[in-house]
Amino acid sequence: KNIIVYYYRRMTSRKRSQGKARKARQAQAASVVEAATQVQIDVNQQQEQRDEVETTCTCDHGYIPIEDGHICRKLIDACLRAADDARKRGENALVAATKATMQDYAEVFQDPDRLQLVISHFQMIGTNCI
Repeated sequence: KNIIVYYYRRMTSRKRSQGKARKARQAQAASVVEAATQVQIDVNQQQEQRDEVETTCTCDHGYIPIEDGHICRKLIDACLRAADDARKRGENALVAATKATMQDYAEVFQDPDRLQLVISHFQMIGTNCI
């Protein structure tokens, strides 16, 4: 007695296979969109972190802006020119700048408010050089 067992395999319909393929494509497209969204979120977070670092690192130590024609601006420009010239000659730049501007800009050196403007400008330059 031989028992023959037949396995009945059902043929899948074309409509059913197309539906499964469509669902697979949709799932794949959804995962691609999700991955792209995650990448964009990561990029935005990195940019925000960079912005936070940049905003926390910029400090001018109380810099008070000076108009271009102001006498304090002229003193600063004269000091910087005299210091550059002294450096080129191998001299002490601070001493040379002070000597060059002390007489011409005596009113600035005697006025504490104007002198504060000059000091704040040089503090800003020093802070940016660090």
